[in-house]
Amino acid sequence: MSRPNSSVPEQPGLEVLSSHGIEVVPSSGLEVAPHDSAFVEHLAPEVVVSDKYYGAGEWYAPKAYSPIPPKQETPGLELAEQKKKSRRRLYVLIAIIVVVLIGAIVGGVVGGLQSRNNSGGSTNASSNNSVSSSAPNGTVTLQSLRPDSKLSVSGWRENDGFTIRLFYQDRKDNLRFSDYSTDEGSWSSSSKIATNDPMSGTPMGAAAIMQNDPPQYELFFLNSTSLLSGQNFRDGNTPAAGVWDSIDDYPVTVSNTSRMAMYWPYAVMQDEDDSLRLVTYLASSEGGPWKNQSLGISGLKSTTMAMIPQSSAYAFPYTAGIVYRTSDGNLAGYSVQWEVSGLAWDIGTPNTLPDETAIAAFAVARESDSINATNTYIVYQNTNNDIELLTNVNATWQVSPTVLTGADPGTDIACLTEALWENLNVLSSQYDMSRCYFMSGGQIREVLYNGTGWEELGNIPLT
Repeated sequence: MSRPNSSVPEQPGLEVLSSHGIEVVPSSGLEVAPHDSAFVEHLAPEVVVSDKYYGAGEWYAPKAYSPIPPKQETPGLELAEQKKKSRRRLYVLIAIIVVVLIGAIVGGVVGGLQSRNNSGGSTNASSNNSVSSSAPNGTVTLQSLRPDSKLSVSGWRENDGFTIRLFYQDRKDNLRFSDYSTDEGSWSSSSKIATNDPMSGTPMGAAAIMQNDPPQYELFFLNSTSLLSGQNFRDGNTPAAGVWDSIDDYPVTVSNTSRMAMYWPYAVMQDEDDSLRLVTYLASSEGGPWKNQSLGISGLKSTTMAMIPQSSAYAFPYTAGIVYRTSDGNLAGYSVQWEVSGLAWDIGTPNTLPDETAIAAFAVARESDSINATNTYIVYQNTNNDIELLTNVNATWQVSPTVLTGADPGTDIACLTEALWENLNVLSSQYDMSRCYFMSGGQIREVLYNGTGWEELGNIPLT
């Protein structure tokens, strides 16, 4: 995997962009401007030394000059001088007030994170249960990011830290990625992927293959003819921009309005008739490498989807859960297993969502659970463009009373669950990788769910 450049500065939180409005210029204090010699000579008389004076590198005889006449008292002059001094004091006071106001405005922008309750909308600055993600300076234009780009993310734990790769599309329809590693502590610069002819606005699905050493990132997307395409990335084995994937030789045609979700070894997408299709990786020795099958269930046209492991051990038959929207707009779940027919997965609510809203999900291990169950979190955007959270903690489904505000209308959402494979690793009960990504002000915003609420992590550094 391509590592972040260590020279990249640490990830910013909220970023204050340069403005063409009022500019506050830092100063070390009042500055005394230099004056030319003529002006100085006018302010002070020449200094006479003995019978000669020094000037322009030579000694000269004293100049003849008339004595300075005594100061004439002018009626009302003293009052006028006082008024001038008062005006000067007033101007200084106004300038100080303006600077203080500007500082307050800038400080308010930088510190403008708010927490508010979904039911009452009240602000609670000390709570981490929700966070405002409104863009401080409006929407920005980035060349490396389409304003309606789809998002996908994957990552894994290694040593005492973890690594993340986030995928997105730029304004020229190139696919790109950014990396994060706890070793570096910052996001890498954006990297272009060596793909040909991706569909404009393509859906994406990302996964990590832990069986490979080092692990391998896998990216699925659609090309301009709606064929499923892939690119894989393996540090030290492939170019940083990736290489073609074997799925390219196994043509799968899906709807050009399909969305996509992925968790290894599965990818789910939608056909023209709105039915959901599952593509599964099979070992070559078993007649693979890919199996393409209809799941026999239908979803709302262009339904967004998410996929997460349903066991912290993730052993055979690799049970994973698909979250999607039924034809009536309700959230629904469906469990799949490797080469085994799937079955309905009750997600505990008939929650109806807005048309074409994004869905994402993540999971962590349920502590001290004898059957290796997971705590599950489903993320989606509501009619107010706020991002809500549906939780299943200790086998109980409920809608969180807190929301994320400030998301762009119609944004895609991607959430991270660490990659797993049997006998290699198990799902952690820690929340340090429980991160989600969405568009806010034309940028990709990163947030962390810490087990009780959201934390703002800032924007992904793109240009």
